[in-house]
Amino acid sequence: MARVAVIIPTFDHGILLRLSVASARAQTVGDVEIHIVGDGVPAPARAVIDELVAEHGVRFHDHPKSPRTGEPYRHALIATLDVDHVAYLSDDDLWLPDHLEAMLPLLERNDLVAAVSAWVQGDGQVKPMLHDLGRPFYRELIARGDNHMPLSTAAHRVDAYRRLPHGWRTTPPGTATDLYMWQQWLGSTPRMASASTVTVLRFPAKLRATWTLEQRYDEQRRWAEALATGEGRARLHAACFAHARTTYLARDLMVRRLEAALEGAVSPRDRAR
Repeated sequence: MARVAVIIPTFDHGILLRLSVASARAQTVGDVEIHIVGDGVPAPARAVIDELVAEHGVRFHDHPKSPRTGEPYRHALIATLDVDHVAYLSDDDLWLPDHLEAMLPLLERNDLVAAVSAWVQGDGQVKPMLHDLGRPFYRELIARGDNHMPLSTAAHRVDAYRRLPHGWRTTPPGTATDLYMWQQWLGSTPRMASASTVTVLRFPAKLRATWTLEQRYDEQRRWAEALATGEGRARLHAACFAHARTTYLARDLMVRRLEAALEGAVSPRDRAR
């Protein structure tokens, strides 16, 4: 039995799958199986997937186009899996090689965990999206609709998923599909945690609305080549730290003060109840 199933939902990103799948195959941990979940995949993208299936043993689950992003297809797949954990990877994102290595220890004592991602801007700058699911402030952000947990950062235990009231389901219009899912977890388990270092690179399509797939592929290929070396990963982490040191320091101080105020508002007698 594999320890981890990687689920990669896809529609029409075609050649970008070569890079996302390669980053999943390059993980430093073994016992990983990769599942591509198709949501109305058109012919050009299907040709790429056929190559990945033939050359790398990736499993393809083909489905007609759904109303949103094929959420029920993910649910049906998880029901059939014989694994301990599921991790998600968007078809236009990249994992660093140690992504699952960072996730698995957290999953030993938590039901839902998240990595730290860095957004790659159109000009090449990187901006980390820091959060901590272990702290009430960040869980409240998700409850209110402020999602700091993109799909590619998430992993969960399969046994915990099967205790959810619904699992993946078609998301109402106007709500992000991953956010809708994480909000369901909030009411189902307190066992959540976040990693502390960046292991996911995101390349938001909204920042590349005028780019061709070939342009996006060239950009991600350059990043993938850089991240294949220790020096490249060190430069990424240094850039993320430099940004976080100035941007998130004030926010973290604010969060600590809010949590301290909340703690002080509860009497010792009430906390003991």
